[in-house]
Amino acid sequence: MTPTQLPDESARAFAAFKRYVEMGHKRSLVKLGRKLGISRQAVEQLSKRYHWQKRLRELELEDCKRAVKADEQAKLDAAKQLEAERSEFRRRAIAASRRATERALQILEQPLGRSRPSDAARLLVAGDAIGRAALELTASGGGSFGLNPTAQPIIRVVLHRDAQSEQLKKNEDEFLRQHPEFRRPRNGLENVNETGLAAD
Repeated sequence: MTPTQLPDESARAFAAFKRYVEMGHKRSLVKLGRKLGISRQAVEQLSKRYHWQKRLRELELEDCKRAVKADEQAKLDAAKQLEAERSEFRRRAIAASRRATERALQILEQPLGRSRPSDAARLLVAGDAIGRAALELTASGGGSFGLNPTAQPIIRVVLHRDAQSEQLKKNEDEFLRQHPEFRRPRNGLENVNETGLAAD
């Protein structure tokens, strides 16, 4: 905070105000009076006459605005840096995708005795995957050559209840009984038996 002197403010009064500002969050007119060796009443008169509290709020507001602006600029700079790094990574990924695809096509152009079509296929799949990821395209449907699973995984959820979860359930039931305007959220696990498995 850098205070400015008012046109009608004496050098002595302005120096007192600057000292008041420099005291920080623990400032008080009484403490300032002790530091300056003047009475509390004299400090209060200076404060009222030269609007110290209003000026102090304005200074704090300016500091706050500067801090917010600096924070926004720092975040903007960080976002620009991150985007530049993402662009560079994307550029390298696209170049790698091109090289893999070109090498695969070279392999396929060689005579059958000297080439390995399976290597070309793997390179094509890898090049396709790298390129699609870099360009944020959806994955291609076929040609995974066993690299991707063909069936959805089966996930089994097992719930175990303990004393804490039972108490939370009782608290929830009591709250919902007392507040019928709220409905119990549905999560697909409403019919769970004692073993923690979904009941039929």
